[in-house]
Amino acid sequence: MMHHKLYTLFILLLSINISQAQELKVYRTVDRHCKDCSEMTYGRNGFELRDIGESKEDVEIRFHVSGEHISRSITVIKGNKRNFSAAYYFQYVDDFPSMKGPDSAKGLTQWEQHPFKRFSISGYNLDSIVSKLVANKIHELPNQKELVPNAGYYRQYSIETRMNGIVRKYHFGNLNQFMLNYPNMPEFKSYLAIVSIFKQLSIGYLTTTNSFKSK
Repeated sequence: MMHHKLYTLFILLLSINISQAQELKVYRTVDRHCKDCSEMTYGRNGFELRDIGESKEDVEIRFHVSGEHISRSITVIKGNKRNFSAAYYFQYVDDFPSMKGPDSAKGLTQWEQHPFKRFSISGYNLDSIVSKLVANKIHELPNQKELVPNAGYYRQYSIETRMNGIVRKYHFGNLNQFMLNYPNMPEFKSYLAIVSIFKQLSIGYLTTTNSFKSK
């Protein structure tokens, strides 16, 4: 009887571990050894996405989120016509400002302690998502500072788009505060809608890297 209970407990624990393993998000570490990271380039600031102006896609959209001295992430949607793909990039950035840069041996070692982790995003209708982003004028919105010139804000979000060969880049942040002060300004409603769309895309990756596994 005791052996049967122990066997049952072992099977239960095994099934839990298998289930947890299946839920782990698989990522690719972006470093010198990555052979399929051609979208990145290595410069003085470490590995970064290539300039969006170099994109060969009909449409490319990048949504940058900056955490205060903790991390940053980039969600990228790109494709030709109606064949889109998406990826999520995550990187810790806690002590980068004090570094001399990765062109030195010391700097290179430090940068490689905090590489980007790239996740492929699947299970979404990306054509529909791109349509929603376009409907919210993602390729037309201005910098937040142009809307309220004398009001400071933390640049938490940055957008880069390339559509029909035209590149646009802008920043915004502190949306809750500005929505209270300017509830009827359509640009802030569009900012908020865009953030909501991208959060839905990245929700499965907003966790610590202890929950991830490399490939």
